[in-house]
Amino acid sequence: MKSKAKNRILVFGVLIVLALAFIWGNSVLDRGSSGKLSMYITEIIRKIFGEETDFEIIHNCVRKAAHFIEFFMLGLLLELQKNSIEDATEKKYAFFAVFGALASAVIDEYIQFFTGRGSMVPDIVIDFAGSLCAILAVYAFRKNKNKPE
Repeated sequence: MKSKAKNRILVFGVLIVLALAFIWGNSVLDRGSSGKLSMYITEIIRKIFGEETDFEIIHNCVRKAAHFIEFFMLGLLLELQKNSIEDATEKKYAFFAVFGALASAVIDEYIQFFTGRGSMVPDIVIDFAGSLCAILAVYAFRKNKNKPE
């Protein structure tokens, strides 16, 4: 493996660890601490769209969007790291990013089980959907880029 490829794999590996530390760091927060940031963002959105917007609906959307966005970034990093491996087209690497994303989402909800916030299957689905969207976007971009004109 070339030095440049090794460096990319290492850089993406470090970024993945940092992304997981951020995601799982948020998961260990109790309900009150976790809710403060999402309530702050909810209030900003309500100021933009008007105070008459339903707080609970906006707050729920903010929380779910945060899950999706965190895991979108993780999926992006996982797929880019997978693509840094020269023989990434081999079967042994085919599901690296997908499995990593799903495992991370399950672990995220498992951590939350112990914080009093609860663990919910729909959150695993949202997390995984965020990662899968990123993985598919990178795949589509690479396919389109490599497509002969």
